[in-house]
Amino acid sequence: NIDYSTLAKLNEGNFMYGKADSKATNSGVSLSLSHCMSQITFSVQKGNGYAPGEAMPTIEKAEILNKNGLYTTGTFNLSAGTVTASESGVNTGIEVITPYRPTATATTWYAIVFPGQGFANGSKFVRFTASGGTTYTYELGAALTCEANYSYNYELSLNRKSVSLSGFTIAQWTPKSESGNAGMDIN
Repeated sequence: NIDYSTLAKLNEGNFMYGKADSKATNSGVSLSLSHCMSQITFSVQKGNGYAPGEAMPTIEKAEILNKNGLYTTGTFNLSAGTVTASESGVNTGIEVITPYRPTATATTWYAIVFPGQGFANGSKFVRFTASGGTTYTYELGAALTCEANYSYNYELSLNRKSVSLSGFTIAQWTPKSESGNAGMDIN
């Protein structure tokens, strides 16, 4: 399994790239970074089949599934700033991603995958395990192939006996505006 269960583990899978030409000075250099990987997020809300005021089951665990395997290795091209998954790096023994959940009660999860990672139409994609062991699985309604610097955002409804899609967006994985210092030795 690919494990992003903590923020530190999620950040280990995130590669960012930026390029700028500058002369060596004591002033800051502006550098725009973009994500080299792809992000999958999903959130869940109470769906159909519950009585008014009845809460949906407590979700103990969520997983992203891919029966065809997941990319686990790739190559980073420093001059182009691209990550390419290795075709031989598709590990059919690794079929589950444990996404990051900020808190035990958060309703949104995050995962990072290689660009080019595919998920087949009709395949089991997200599985929730509720307290008591009941599982709910969302199956994709359309194939998904991830691209670098994009976030694939699924809004899911946990119904009484199923999971359904209530919304889906693809958005550029927006770079953050950060500033800081870097020590450099220039000879």
